[in-house]
Amino acid sequence: VPRMTIDEFTQAACYGKINSDIMAAIKKIIHVRHVGLEKVKLLRTSKEEISLLQA
Repeated sequence: VPRMTIDEFTQAACYGKINSDIMAAIKKIIHVRHVGLEKVKLLRTSKEEISLLQA
């Protein structure tokens, strides 16, 4: 799993990059038709990210 900032994760989730990465990893194990994120919830952020958001 790559390390991403909040902005990078948001872009990857919105544009389907995460879906294609998950699909590529799963294809090595089993055949699936579709992979997609339905709901994403932010649980916590690092203190550095919070200070950037408040500025």
